[in-house]
Amino acid sequence: MVYWNKHYWETYFAESFLDSVLYLSDIALSYDKQLSDAYTIRGNYFNARGKTEQALKEFDKAVKFNPNDWFAYQARGRIYLNIDYILAIENFQKAASLNHEEPLPDILIWIGFAYSLAGFSDESRYYWKEALNLDNDSSKYYYNLCYDEFEHSNFKKALEYAYKVYSMDSITNQLNPFFNLAYTNLFLGNDKESLLYINKHLERIKASGKLEISGMWIIGYIYWKNGYKEKANYFFDETIKNNNRIISLGREYAAKSTVYYDLGAVYAFRGERDKAYENLRVCFQSQPISFEIVNLLKNDPLFDNIREEPEFQQIVRDYESKYQAEHERMRKWMEEQGS
Repeated sequence: MVYWNKHYWETYFAESFLDSVLYLSDIALSYDKQLSDAYTIRGNYFNARGKTEQALKEFDKAVKFNPNDWFAYQARGRIYLNIDYILAIENFQKAASLNHEEPLPDILIWIGFAYSLAGFSDESRYYWKEALNLDNDSSKYYYNLCYDEFEHSNFKKALEYAYKVYSMDSITNQLNPFFNLAYTNLFLGNDKESLLYINKHLERIKASGKLEISGMWIIGYIYWKNGYKEKANYFFDETIKNNNRIISLGREYAAKSTVYYDLGAVYAFRGERDKAYENLRVCFQSQPISFEIVNLLKNDPLFDNIREEPEFQQIVRDYESKYQAEHERMRKWMEEQGS
């Protein structure tokens, strides 16, 4: 775990990405074949490498040898967020039932996040409030509310919460308030403010040694809106380069629909329609389609070049239909659970 925390980002695009984690966990298992922690670490390794089925098998071994391994259930829940929201929630709930100490609020936040992706805002806010009652961390609570309001296209309210998070978390930056402020201001047309905060975000990312992957296209568009075309094209190029590397290497992020969404957005903005539609179709094949993706697709300015085209409008309808089917399946499950 020490190696993971120290070398994750610096080796992210290397062929040997996290191989030492696998090697060290195998040494641990050579001393104790029933060590659940080692299987959990192996599961995280395979998941990070994009090998979902192998990861789930490792987590199954972890809970076989230690039925109280809450961390294995939480890790399994995070995998299922990209596959099946119901299975994600069931695993998170199992983790919550096994852990009543410091990690519990974060587990509850994950449960709320799963409900939010499936379009159940009241349930997500309930779990986020439960987490707040336990840890009294208002910055995390407002961060989650910011996400929920943004997801529902309530950008003004989202910005209010983003500023609340910033006022509480601007020193430690644990919750990345600068990116949320930049992103929300962008969707409200506050271009100068979005530039101010994205520059602060990039300063923090550079200081932390992490990689900026998922937000490259947003950064590019912010620079474009503020007249910095050369910088904008750099971040658009980085989006294409990094996301294609992630796909070819099979990293965990490649399993998420957002990697193809990001590519589709950049290609649409640049007028490369065929590539935009191709990536949006691949994104559509992901299971499931979230409430977040559907609403972002409707509001994302990078798609303005193709927004009125029949093919794009059909894609939006297809996304909505697939989301609604999953939402309804989840609603029925919730009724069966009495929730």
